[in-house]
Amino acid sequence: MSGLLAAVAISAGGAARAQGALKPGAGQATVQRLCATCHTLDNVTRRPHTADEWDAILGRMIDKGLIATDGQLDDVAAYLTKNYGPGAPRAVAAAPAGAPAKKTR
Repeated sequence: MSGLLAAVAISAGGAARAQGALKPGAGQATVQRLCATCHTLDNVTRRPHTADEWDAILGRMIDKGLIATDGQLDDVAAYLTKNYGPGAPRAVAAAPAGAPAKKTR
């Protein structure tokens, strides 16, 4: 497989795995780039973790081959802790397609 073809295949696989949307904020793009290569974003954000837990999880990901700078790892841990940690507000699920809109006054 040519290098270009391999890069396209990896990129397409990462995009397919990304699914879901991250909350906006500093570190969002880094999480998308580093985590969605191997995981769905829903999987990454499913359960809240503390900063120490994210540090441990990122350490395990490095052991499995994640390549990232210390700054990137700090950004990922800070973003995930702030937006998906134990004290973070949970996103409200969107209504299913075709469901009636909720009336407000």
